Amino acid sequence: MQKKYIPLILIMIAMVVFLTIKNRQVAKSCSLSACPSGTCTLPIPMEAVELKKQGKIGGNKNMLPILLEVGSQTCRSCKKMEPILRELQSVYAEQFKVVFVDLSKNQETVKKYKIESVPTQIFLDAKGTVLFRHSGALSSEEILTRWERLGYKFSGE
Repeated sequence: MQKKYIPLILIMIAMVVFLTIKNRQVAKSCSLSACPSGTCTLPIPMEAVELKKQGKIGGNKNMLPILLEVGSQTCRSCKKMEPILRELQSVYAEQFKVVFVDLSKNQETVKKYKIESVPTQIFLDAKGTVLFRHSGALSSEEILTRWERLGYKFSGE
């Protein structure tokens, strides 16, 4: 009777090994080491904000708070965030800025904000002070809830 269970046990072990390897590959694709060549670009048609040229992220002309996202093209979670960021930028353009930073093109920003994984969202006030940071994907509802907890109430009108 015990010999009947051997194939089942072997299949379960194989599945565990497969899932472990797959999870490590996904985690690796969302780490900074995923872009060692520095060629990662995420095709988000957003306002191209060159932090280097601005001097700093804060002190924007409209004095709006900023949602800064640092991401990469190879990261699945970053790709998941793309439509969310577009929606937020479109609906809340007059209330807060949405800025995407490609980690391969802005290593100074990566170092300044000590980015360890992508995507990372950094919530900044209008002066550029970090209010909160989060690593991983967030829904638009979670982002708006975080803004509210930070003292900002935005209406989607």
